[in-house]
Amino acid sequence: MTGEVVWRRLIGRGLLLAVVGLAASVLLLMAWSSMRWDAALRESVVPLDRLAQSRYHASEAQVFTERLLRGDRSVSVELVLASLQRARHAGRSIIEPETALAGMSLGRTPSEKLMRSVGEYLAALDQVTAEVETRVRLTAAEGLSLRQIHAPLQQASLAVERVLLAELAHRRATLREIDMLNTLLVAALALLLILLRYRADVLETTAKREQERSDQRIRLHARALEGTRDGVMVTDAAERILSVNRAFLNITGYTEDALIGASSHVLRSGHHDAAFYRAMRAALVRDGHWQGEVWCRLRNGEMCPQWVSVSAVDDDDGRTSHYVAVFTDMSQVHQFEARVEHLAQYDPLTDLPNRLLIGHRLAHSIEAARRDGTGVAVLFIDLDRFKHINDALGHDCGDLLLTEVARRLQGRIRREDTLGRYGADEFVLLIEQVHDASEAATVARDILAMFNEPFALSNGEVLYAKASIGISVYPGDGETAAELLRDADAAMDRAKRDGRSIFRYYSEDLTRAANTRLALESRLRRALDEGGFRMHYQPLVCLRTGRILGAEALVRLAVTNGPPVGPGEFIPVMEDNGMIVELGRWVQREVCRQGKAWLDAGYQFDLLAVNLSPEEVRRGGVVEQLRDVLAETGFPPERFEIEITESGLMQRGEDAVEFMHQLKSLGIRLAIDDFGTGYSSLSYLKRFPVNKLKIDRSFIMALPQDQSDAQLTTTIIELARNLGLRVLAEGVETAEQQRFLAARGCDVYQGYLCSPPVPPERFEQAFLASPRAAATG
Repeated sequence: MTGEVVWRRLIGRGLLLAVVGLAASVLLLMAWSSMRWDAALRESVVPLDRLAQSRYHASEAQVFTERLLRGDRSVSVELVLASLQRARHAGRSIIEPETALAGMSLGRTPSEKLMRSVGEYLAALDQVTAEVETRVRLTAAEGLSLRQIHAPLQQASLAVERVLLAELAHRRATLREIDMLNTLLVAALALLLILLRYRADVLETTAKREQERSDQRIRLHARALEGTRDGVMVTDAAERILSVNRAFLNITGYTEDALIGASSHVLRSGHHDAAFYRAMRAALVRDGHWQGEVWCRLRNGEMCPQWVSVSAVDDDDGRTSHYVAVFTDMSQVHQFEARVEHLAQYDPLTDLPNRLLIGHRLAHSIEAARRDGTGVAVLFIDLDRFKHINDALGHDCGDLLLTEVARRLQGRIRREDTLGRYGADEFVLLIEQVHDASEAATVARDILAMFNEPFALSNGEVLYAKASIGISVYPGDGETAAELLRDADAAMDRAKRDGRSIFRYYSEDLTRAANTRLALESRLRRALDEGGFRMHYQPLVCLRTGRILGAEALVRLAVTNGPPVGPGEFIPVMEDNGMIVELGRWVQREVCRQGKAWLDAGYQFDLLAVNLSPEEVRRGGVVEQLRDVLAETGFPPERFEIEITESGLMQRGEDAVEFMHQLKSLGIRLAIDDFGTGYSSLSYLKRFPVNKLKIDRSFIMALPQDQSDAQLTTTIIELARNLGLRVLAEGVETAEQQRFLAARGCDVYQGYLCSPPVPPERFEQAFLASPRAAATG
C-alpha cells in the first residue's frame, strides 16, 4: 500500500470522526439549551406569577378595607386580614422553592438580590397589615389615607418585579448566546457535511478515473502479455499455476485448462537436480528474484532450454503471495550457438571435421592409444589432378566432386574412425585401435578401389577421379598430432612421385610390410573362395593307457602359388579382417564331415576337437552355426569338442556363462584352451559347464627342469581334479615330460612325442582303430 493511499484513508477517517463528534455535540447542546429554556421560563414565570398573586391579594385587602371604612357590612376585618395574609403567602412563595402555588414550584434557589427585595416587600406587607389593622380597629386614627399606607407596598412590589425582570433578561441573554453557539455548530456541521459530500464526489470521480486508468493499464498489460513472444506464468506461494499467456501455451504445447491449478513442477524435465531448485528457492527468499537457464519438459516430452526470470510478489503484510515467471525460448539461441560452433569445427562444403577438429581428435586419439598401448594411423588422401577439374569444369563442379568423394568415403569407414577435410582437395582419415601398421594399408587399398568407380555429380556430370594416400602411424612415425600429420603429408607426396593412385607409408619398411600383408590377405581370400585350406589332425593320447582317444583338428593353408604360411601368421590376419568367421564355419563343417565318414567306415574314436576363435565368439552366431553343421553332417555331438580360450570367453563378458550353457545344450564337449595364460577366473570356471582343461604348451616346454612351470602344472592338474575335470597337456615332445605328467595325474597329452599334425589320410592309417581292434584295446 502506497503512502498516498494511507494518507487519504487517514484524512477520510478523521473527517468522519469530526462530523460524528460535531453532530453529537450539537445534539447535546440543543438538548441542554431546551432544558435551560424550560428552566428559565419556569424560574421567571413562577416568581412573576406569584408576585402578581401577592399584588392581587394586597389590592383586594385595600378594597375590602375601604369598603369596611365606609361601613359596608358585607366586609369584615377578618376578610381584610385574610387577603393580606394571602398576599404575604404568595410573596413568600417567590423565594421559597418548596412552596407550591397553583401547581407550580421553583426549580432553583433565589438570588440574594431577589431575597432582599422580597424581604423588603414582605416587610412592607407586614407594615400595611399592622396599619390596616390599627386603622380598622382604632377608628380614631386620622390624617393617614389608605393610599399612603399602600404606597410603600407598591414600591416594594415594583422593586421585586424589577429584580425578577432583570434576572429574566440575563437568563435570556445567556440562552441566546447558547442558541447562537448551537446555530454556529449546526452551520459548521452543515459545512462539514457539504465538505464531506464534496470530498466524496471528488473521491468518487478520482476513483472512477483511477479505475479507468487501472482498467486501461490492465487491458494494455493483458494485450502486451498476450502479444509478447515471451511466456509468462503466475503461480501462488505453493507454486500452483494461476495464469499463463498465449506465448507460454505456444512454447510448452499445453492447453490453459491443463495448466491452471496444476503444479509448476509439471515443467521439470529431470535435467536439473534437487540442489538446482534449492538454490533457486534460496535466491527468491533472499533477493526476491532469480534468473537463469532452465531445461523444461514440453507436453510432447521433449526438453527445451528456457531463460527464466522469476520474481516474488508480496502481499500487504510483506509475505510472498505469488511468483511471476517470464520464459524466453533459448532453442534458437542454442541452435545458433551450435551452428557457430559447428562452423568453427566443420567444413561448410562437406560437413566433415575441419583442420582444427582433426588436430583435436588426433591428439585425443594419441592420448587414448598411449594409455591403451595401441596405435593410431593417419591417412592423408589427396585427389590426383584436381586442379585440372577446376580449370576445365569450374569450381562449382569441383565442389560437387569433393562433396561426392566425402560421401563415398564416409560410407567406407568405421563409426569410431574420423574422416575430415584438411584442405582444398585433401582429406584425412584417423584410424584408432590399430594393432598392426598393416591394418592401415587394408583401409588404404579399399579407398583406392573406391575411386575405380566413376562419380555421378548432381549437375549431371560423370567424372573419374583418383587419389594418392600417405600413411603415418603412432608411435613409430611421431608422438604428436602435428608430427603425424606432417609425416602423412610427406608420405602422400612420395605416393604422387611414385606414380599416383597408390599409397605409401612414411616408413619404407612399413610400406613393404603392408604390401606383404595385402598380398597375404589376397591369397587367403582366394583360398577361401577356391578351397585352398586343408585340415590336419594331431592325435590325443591317454597318458595312462597310451590309447589314441581322438584328434585335434588344425587348419593349414595349402602351398600353392606362394611360400608356406603357418597358422600363427595367417590366423591373426583373418581375425583382423573378419575372414576367420567364414574359415571357422568351413572348418567345423569339414571336421564333422570327415568324422562322420570315419564312423561310417567303421573307425572308432572318442572325439574330434576344434578351436573356436575369440573373434568368432565376439561376433556371435556360433550356437546356431554349430547346430546347423551337426544337423547337416549327422556327426554325433557327443564326439565333437569345442576348445575356447579364456580370453575368447571374456569377449562375451557377463554372458559368457550363458553362452557356454547354450553350447553345452547342443550335446557337445567343451574344453578351456591355453588354461593359465588368460584371466583364469576360478569364479567363472566353477560356473562353466566344461569337460576339460588344456595346459598351454608354454608351461610344458621346460618340464620337468623348470620348477616354476612344474609347480604351476601340478597346481592346474590338482585344480581340475578337484573340479571333476579332465586335463590335457599340449606340446609334449619328450618322454620325460610324458612321465612327469603321468605321475601328476594328467589324463591326456598331445604333441610331437606322438605325432605332428598330419593329413586325414595319414591319421586314418596310423592312428584310427577298426571296430575289432578297438574292442580288444
